[in-house]
Parts: sequence; C-alpha cells; structure tokens
Amino acid sequence: MIKSGVSNQIRMDAFVLFVFIITFRLPQLLNSSLSFMMMASIVFFLGIYTLFIAIRSRFVIKTISKPKFFLVLLYLSIEILAFLRAWISGVLDTNVVIRAGAPALVVIIFMFFSVSSFKSKQDLHFFMRMIIYGLVCLVLENLLFYLMGFESSSEYSYYVPGVLVSAIGLEIEAAVFSLEAAPKSLGNIMVFLAAISFIFFKEMKNIWLYFPMALICIGMIIVADARMYLAIILLLIVALPFHEKLISKSYLKIYLVLFPLIPLLLIIVASYIAEIPGFDIVARSASDNISTLSGRTDIWSSIGGEIQDANSEILYGYGAAGMVNSGINEQVSYMFSGGWADTGIKTAHNSILQQLLDKGLIGVIVFITLVCSLVMTFHSDKQTESRAFLYGFLALMLASALNTLFYYASIESYLLFIIMMGLHISAYFNPRYLHKNFRSNE
Repeated sequence: MIKSGVSNQIRMDAFVLFVFIITFRLPQLLNSSLSFMMMASIVFFLGIYTLFIAIRSRFVIKTISKPKFFLVLLYLSIEILAFLRAWISGVLDTNVVIRAGAPALVVIIFMFFSVSSFKSKQDLHFFMRMIIYGLVCLVLENLLFYLMGFESSSEYSYYVPGVLVSAIGLEIEAAVFSLEAAPKSLGNIMVFLAAISFIFFKEMKNIWLYFPMALICIGMIIVADARMYLAIILLLIVALPFHEKLISKSYLKIYLVLFPLIPLLLIIVASYIAEIPGFDIVARSASDNISTLSGRTDIWSSIGGEIQDANSEILYGYGAAGMVNSGINEQVSYMFSGGWADTGIKTAHNSILQQLLDKGLIGVIVFITLVCSLVMTFHSDKQTESRAFLYGFLALMLASALNTLFYYASIESYLLFIIMMGLHISAYFNPRYLHKNFRSNE
C-alpha cells in the first residue's frame, strides 16, 4: 500500500516556506540599510535550510517530471541573463538585482529539493495549503498595518483620491498598503486568493476561512481603488457556476491559444468601449492621468512600433526592464505626470509584451510554454487544492493582460510564480506516475 498522511519532513519544509512568505515583505517597514540587512537575513536563513535539505537528499532531485524541470531551468537561465544584461548596461543597479534575484533563486532551489521530498499526494496537497495560508497571512498583515496607520515606505508610493470609494460618496485616499512593492501590487495576490476561496466555498470546504478571506480581499481591493482586480473578481463570481466547464481541458486549450492574443484584442476594442456612458469610472485613473485602458494602448502602440522596426533585439530582448533600453520608457513618460511620475521604470502593462521587451521572442516562447505547462499540470490533478490553484492562476493570467505580473517589479506575483514553477514539477501531479507507484508498492 502507498503511505498515507503527511510526512514530518514536508511539514517542516512547508512551515519554512510559510514563514518566508509572511516575512519577506516586512523589511520594507525599515529604512534602506536595515531593510537590506533584514532581507539578507531572511534569504540567508532560507538558503541555509535549503542547503540542509539538499545535503539530506544527497543533492539528488527525484520524483519530478524531467521535461518540466528542464523547462523551468531554461526559463530561469533566460531570466538570469536578462538581469545580467540590465545590470551590465546600468539599467538596474546591484541593489535591485540582488533584492529581486537572490530571493527568487533561493526560493526555486528550495522548491526543487522540497518537491523532491514528496512521498505522497497528501504531501503535495498539504504543501499547497501551506502556500495558501502564507498568502492569507501576508494579506492580513497588510490589512493590520493599514488599520494601524502604517504608511508605505516604498519609494514608488503615491496617495490620490480613490475613484471607487468616491463613487459612493466617500472622499478618502486610495490605500497603499505598507508591504506592497508598488501601489496596487498586492492586488494580484488578493485576486489569486479570492479565486481560490471561491473554489473551496463552491466545494463546501473550510468555508469558515475562505468566505471571510474572499470578503476581505474584495474590500481591500475596493479601498486600494484597484478597479481592474475588482472587475476580474466580479467576472470570477459570474463564472463560478460554470467553472467545471470553464476549466475543462477543451476550454483551457482555447484560453491558452487566446492568451497571447489578448493584448491585440484589447487594443482593438479599447477605443470603442471607452465611449460607453459611465465607462469613465473604470477608464480614468484616480489622478485623472493615465487611464486604465487608453493609456495602456498608447504604451502597447509604442511597443508595436518597436516590433515593426524589426530590430535584432526583438529576437533576444533588451534585458530586464527593457522599457528603458528600447527607448519606450522615455516615449511614454509624458503620460505619467502627477501621482505616477515617481513610480520608477514603467512597465509594458502586459506580461507577454514585457517578456518580449526583456527577453525577446525566445523568452516569450519559453514563457508561454511554461504558462501552458502550469495550467495543464494543475488541471491534471482533480483535488480541490489543484483546482483552486488552477482557478487562481487563470485569474492571474487574465490580470496579466492589463498589468505586468510574474515580473521582478511586482515581487509578490513574481515569487508566487517562482513557487508555482517549482511546485508543478512534482511527479505526483501525474496520474500515470501514481498508478506506477501504486503497482510498485503492492
């Protein structure tokens, strides 16, 4: 018989990852020097623990899907090269490269060896639940600090009236949560958690946790004036009665084909829907500056011009933060007066287009292949945890059409993407592996 229950080793590994998730943003509360030291300490602790479990396993990574493992290694190699090119060209300084790259690198190595230690599906699902609990605590930390009056110390923070709350007669500033990397960047985690909560609620599991969590996420999104994320959550609620069909293999294949085409579709329809009466509440920003749709289409148009020029960089990209070396950052700077002026290097406001600028067509192909691999992996397992992760990841994919997610500047979604990349290589997602393992244990 196959061993049942969760192994003590996986309980410990999952707890360490849980602690990392709830602490990795805390350094932002400190001044720059103390912040760097605290972040270095957190990453160092995870690195030491990773070394411990690597030694324990004799540096052998097993019970994984080798094709997925090599796909992740290929993506990471291209990502590291993009960081190095940006550092060499001076676009990113050493501090930024270390702060973004070191945690991601340590986390993915940790995931490789932790996933390798799974002994059963129970281990896999327990690990997934601990990831969810860590993200829940991260959101609650931000809510607690906001209620206590802590202001974000991020250099990219700004404070302007919130459009959503203003629409109901409340004149308060849009919330910028203390641990966010940038305004509204926590929204991607809240959308992910809301989507997960809907699946657990639909299947009547742990309602005491997931129903309040969904309400908290929606409330925080409204206070933060993150209208795009609110629209996605409303769409998820409408689609929830049909989610079984929507996450079927045939529908997923259609979505994965459409995923790279979404930016083009948005460019075409944006100019028309902007004329709909009342649409201004979602189309304009809180600072009456760059709008949610039309401003993005201006950015995409500049990127389209770059593609039409057929520069060689389109093949291999400009390196991380490719908006700078491509010249597009300067081209679109006129749109970012007021609150957004000091929010650092701008992004493409679309994950695929950002991949194109940073890593070229080669990077885009690898990224899309990895996204497809993640989707089909979570789909292959019919348990609630995997279905919830699938629904949550699909929500992030939808959000990535209008925002740059899975990117170092959005560190919350970036590390979540790294964690999911590492998780999805587990052989326990593969029903054929489980059948083979069962027969070998009879």
